[in-house]
Amino acid sequence: MRARTALGIAVVVAACSGCAGRVVKATFEGTRFRMIVSAETYRPEGRLTEGGVQEEIDRLLKLRPASPVPANVLLYEIPSSRESCIRSARKALLLRRETAETMKAALEKTGLFAQIDFLPDLYLDDAVAGGLKPLRLAAARAHADALLLYSTEAGYEQRPNAWAALYVTGIGAFLAPGTDAAASAISHAVLVDVRTGYVYRVLQAYGESETRGSSAFIDDEELEFEARKLAIAQLATVTAEGVKRLAAERRRPPHDVAP
Repeated sequence: MRARTALGIAVVVAACSGCAGRVVKATFEGTRFRMIVSAETYRPEGRLTEGGVQEEIDRLLKLRPASPVPANVLLYEIPSSRESCIRSARKALLLRRETAETMKAALEKTGLFAQIDFLPDLYLDDAVAGGLKPLRLAAARAHADALLLYSTEAGYEQRPNAWAALYVTGIGAFLAPGTDAAASAISHAVLVDVRTGYVYRVLQAYGESETRGSSAFIDDEELEFEARKLAIAQLATVTAEGVKRLAAERRRPPHDVAP
């Protein structure tokens, strides 16, 4: 009888601990953003032959930007491809607005561009596929010199700690801090010349938000919201530094080699 009771308790504890455990990896694998960027150099109709590979390498290495530093830049966020913990439509819209303002403000502070704006959604045809080309076409309609594409993917981790053993009491799920939770986010950006498809810069940044509490009160939505905001804020800083270096490199004489 005691053995059965002990076994039952162990099963309940394990079940409660399992409820406190969940891991979703933050990755760009299989996402729309990755497919858009990679499609520029990959031929979907089949494998590249050896000669085709060399032709593609030669084509890419010959690409040059229409201008060393673009004057008019359009920003466009590629939506996340994976399921998000942010279920509120209002909160998702607030996040998009805040992150857009953060990216734009960071680029404006560099003083390198004559104009910075956002690519109008009206110029995009959802039925069109084919990597960066449709996006470059849309940017051309808006008379832009360059297009800054950025996207963020988030992951979520929830693990039980030693306090999770109290979840078996029922009320412990509300009082015991038996769950460690964290949301992580990865943001990527590419700055592309609209006329030639030349990629000026590829940039990335990370953000993380974590907490400890009872399983009943862990707010995974707020955790992901904060992680995404942090990742975009960091990406904005990294992007601003990247374009500053780009301008410095373009001003350097050809014979001036950096140490």
